[in-house]
Parts: sequence; C-alpha cells; structure tokens
Amino acid sequence: MDKRSPFVTIDDKNLYQLKPFLDNIVFKVEVPTYIDSDPVAFMHAYVRKEDREIAGFFAAMMAWGRRDIVMRKVEDLMERFNHEPFEVIRGYKASDSSRFDGFVHRTWNGSDIDVLCKILNRIYRDFGDFEGFWRDVYVESQLQGV
Repeated sequence: MDKRSPFVTIDDKNLYQLKPFLDNIVFKVEVPTYIDSDPVAFMHAYVRKEDREIAGFFAAMMAWGRRDIVMRKVEDLMERFNHEPFEVIRGYKASDSSRFDGFVHRTWNGSDIDVLCKILNRIYRDFGDFEGFWRDVYVESQLQGV
C-alpha cells in the first residue's frame, strides 16, 4: 500500500516560479469589469455584512458551470430573498420554504435551499454571524487535532 500523502507539496522555488502565471490571472480577473460578470458580484451588491456573507455563500455554492447561467440562477435566488437575504434568514420559518418552489440549478433545488436557510438561521442565532461560526469550527478542529 502506498503511504505517500495524497496532497501535492510544492517547495518555495517551484512556488516562486508559479508567481508570474498567478499574477497574470490576478491581473485579468481582479478588475471591476470581470467582477460584474462573475458570481462574486453578488457579494459586492450589498452593503450589510450579513447580506454579503449570505449572497456570497449561495453564489459560491452554485458557482460551477457556465458563468452566465450561474449569474442568472443566483440572481433568481436573490430575487426570491427580495434582495434582503439576511432579513429572510434571520426570520426564517417553515412557511418561507414556498419562496423556493420551482427553483433548480444543477444539483440544487428548492428543498436544498430551504434546508440551507434553516441551517443559516441557526448559525446566525447561535453564533451571531457567519464568521463566528467558522471561527468556532476552526477552534474545534484545532482541539480535535484535525
């Protein structure tokens, strides 16, 4: 049985050789015109931290495949949130699931979005914000030695 790590490691020299390649990508994508046609645009559409977190979370969850389709589907989802994702999540209740009826994007459907909303509601209730949740996950993983 092969005992080698499944993770590829790279030394500093090889990493430095990747820099021009990665810098070229950054130069192309970290400009406003690229952001406008990328799912990350949904985070930039909101001022409130919580709205940005939720929009970014859903955009990231659905960001695979053709960008134009992803953009349409995330926009559809944000419309179903009335462009107030945090307000919907904060007050989410079972009857809110109907707002996602008929929603489909690749492997996601309205039932999936409903479950994610319930989970996000609990995260905001129990941890105060998304960052607090991930901080707790990190601390717990360190305690577990993960």
